[in-house]
Amino acid sequence: MARRLLPIIDFAHGSDVAGKQSPDGRHKEYLWSRKVGKMLAERLKREGFEVAFTNTKDTEIGLSRRKEIANNLDAPRGGTKFLLSLHNNAAGMGNEWCAARGFEICTTKGQTRSDLFATVIFEQLQEDFPTTDGYKHRTDPSDGDPDKEANFTVLMGNNYWGVLLEWLFQDNPDDVALLEDDSVNRELVESLTKALIFHRRMNLDKLKNLIMAQNNVTEVVNGIVQPRFYQVYGDLIGSKEVMEPLAIMAGTGPICGFDWVDTTQQNVTITSVFKRPGTLPSGMKNILGRARRVFLSNKDNTAGQVFNAYTTPDGLCHIAPDVLTFNGVQPSGGWPSLSNPQKLVAFAVKATHTYRPDGSENPPGVTNFTCGWLTFDDVYGLDEILSWGYERMLELLADSGMPFNKDIDSLIGIYLVGWRPEWNSQTTSMRYKSIMAAMNYTLCLVPIQGQFPVKPYGMNPLDILDLKSRVQSVESKLDSTNIKG
Repeated sequence: MARRLLPIIDFAHGSDVAGKQSPDGRHKEYLWSRKVGKMLAERLKREGFEVAFTNTKDTEIGLSRRKEIANNLDAPRGGTKFLLSLHNNAAGMGNEWCAARGFEICTTKGQTRSDLFATVIFEQLQEDFPTTDGYKHRTDPSDGDPDKEANFTVLMGNNYWGVLLEWLFQDNPDDVALLEDDSVNRELVESLTKALIFHRRMNLDKLKNLIMAQNNVTEVVNGIVQPRFYQVYGDLIGSKEVMEPLAIMAGTGPICGFDWVDTTQQNVTITSVFKRPGTLPSGMKNILGRARRVFLSNKDNTAGQVFNAYTTPDGLCHIAPDVLTFNGVQPSGGWPSLSNPQKLVAFAVKATHTYRPDGSENPPGVTNFTCGWLTFDDVYGLDEILSWGYERMLELLADSGMPFNKDIDSLIGIYLVGWRPEWNSQTTSMRYKSIMAAMNYTLCLVPIQGQFPVKPYGMNPLDILDLKSRVQSVESKLDSTNIKG
């Protein structure tokens, strides 16, 4: 049976790398790594895997060359490449015995699919090599998973996932005895094989959906939500993977959000600026290149463009309808005149979701969303509003009588339409006026990852446009005086 996972085995060091042995010279890391790696390759082949190597020599070819070889390998059709680097650990300089024992797994820094492979492998090793048998399980739980993080060169490839296994200590006499025990090595090979098997008969449901879009359906096994992946791309959030039920993004809120308010309709109607009806105002064109656009892979691993994805407190990633229309929700006295606004209309939109453990989730509809009017008891400057953080936004909802439950609600955005005449006396607010006018006096504040302004930029939605405007003004003055910088 052909597999959609290509294991790439990376042997430790080479015979010409000094010091990679036990203090008495009895155990040599390069020999152990090649022996166990070849045993693992043969075992995986019997399970239907194709297997590749980064180095087939006893001597060292260099870490960068290993990474290059892994990068250049072809992945299985519709599948993934996974590199496993086999090493022994050491606590000292190799010339004396030390007390440290056990095994650990390393991945690159940050959350990627490698972390999930690492977790599956580690948990399988935990089961097969329990502490009751004298095996120490070395972990770093600070980021919510057992692996340790270090940017080892062989794990830094462009198109594969990978982990580095530090299997026992070659400068601990008890661990060396285990390293030299072929029965233990065979058990290790079996454990790693089980962790890489890709089907239910091996009782490894945790790995079943690690390969993106193999089965893009939320499953519940023994009351536990099984992970699934979407690939997410966005020019503000970078390229990320979102996993159910634990979205990699911290906090809640939209990935892209709804940026457009259709003031030609009496009812509140919002959508993405990319799905706007009619002609786009000139000022909105500046946002197109910076809007929070995403692509999510479908079941067939074909990317589809999504304009309205968001996460909820239960960690799920959702795709909402293209247009949200709240029938019966209309601004008192109508929308402001967008050519010369003398009033401000403000409202918030939230989404509500409670996870159903029976897997009976339905795609979100308008009924999942609530629109509520906002009231400003004080005359806040536009610049002050733009600087509000997520918690301050929630305070505004509470002050306006709009209930918000952090356990089930996500703030999609706060929408300001129009202009307060009081802002005309505020220097900073006035600096934004021309920008607001070019956007038809419509602004949406969208918290990303539960925070606003978007990090790491530290800018409010108008700052980048304001900066661009001022640069253009300076350039114009330089051109007019024939001064070249």
